[in-house]
Amino acid sequence: MQVKNSKGEMEFLRKGIRNDRLFEREELSYKISKELGLNFIPPTKVVNDEKGGVGVLQESAQEYEQSKTPKSKVSLIDHKDMSWKNVMDTLDSGNGLDVALFDFITGNTDRNGANFFIRPDNNKIIGIDNGLSFPAHKKDSLSSDSYKTEEVLWNSAFASTKAKLSKSFIDKLKNPKTFSKITKLLLNSNIENESKFASLFRLSAVMEHIQKNKLEDFDSIDFVNVLTPFLKNMEIKDAKDKRFIETIDTHMKLGYESIINPKVKQARFFS
Repeated sequence: MQVKNSKGEMEFLRKGIRNDRLFEREELSYKISKELGLNFIPPTKVVNDEKGGVGVLQESAQEYEQSKTPKSKVSLIDHKDMSWKNVMDTLDSGNGLDVALFDFITGNTDRNGANFFIRPDNNKIIGIDNGLSFPAHKKDSLSSDSYKTEEVLWNSAFASTKAKLSKSFIDKLKNPKTFSKITKLLLNSNIENESKFASLFRLSAVMEHIQKNKLEDFDSIDFVNVLTPFLKNMEIKDAKDKRFIETIDTHMKLGYESIINPKVKQARFFS
């Protein structure tokens, strides 16, 4: 177990996120993941440390996975050994699309390769460092930091021909009570109101897409369709953002072609 304190975070680490309250976002991400029927974030709670500071206590990924199968030795793949194939396997036969969509709903701006592990025996992702979620910005947009740090996982989702949401997740998203329960979690939290309503707007976009299309499953094309309008509405604040946003149409086009045309090489996303 490890305690991560609110002190010592870099200032202005992410646009639209207060750096002195990341521990609350860690706990909120965990609570929402549980409400959505997902089990990829280790148990997380806000605690006071021995010096009177406040931070978050999170079970280690190794301990969490080992507790699920105590009689088997669990070995996790981290970013140092993670390959493109490992990531694609999580989309094709694991929980990769679940995590990708969850990160869209919470606005996670930090799902880089160092912030998740992969369990190779079932291709499941274990996600850590969820504190840089729920940024404050326009409700119909995403932080450009989201797309930058999600690029490996999201582009893999665009490229997978087999990825689908887990049945438990899509059942939650088809249930109107889910929206009410997550609304309660967000409104009872201490994050900014703009962040709360932006997250609810993204959740409603996903649920409306499922309802409108009467979906029994949710695949990569559905993910692309939900994500695209938010990416196109990202705010441009500097030249770096402008250059980045100009690449989105290309990324989306390649992703969609990778799904509908098997001759398009999926590995092009990792060049």
